[in-house]
Amino acid sequence: MADRGGTLLVVRDVDGHVFGGFASTPWHVSPHYFGTGECFLFSASPAFRCWPWTGAPLPPSPLASRPSPLAFRPSLLDP
Repeated sequence: MADRGGTLLVVRDVDGHVFGGFASTPWHVSPHYFGTGECFLFSASPAFRCWPWTGAPLPPSPLASRPSPLAFRPSLLDP
């Protein structure tokens, strides 16, 4: 997903709830949050709700102060 532009993520959990989000900018490793006012989160089931970007200051990213607990092999991110 790196360097691919906007991404829509849709998830259905084991209880059948559907939710996700839209990231308007390409995914990349960063010690800071990133995105634009086009980003949003949503819940589609059991009821539709949308949480748009607010522009409010965010707390520091957990990645800013310690190594990421997530690790990806670069080959998994390549097309």
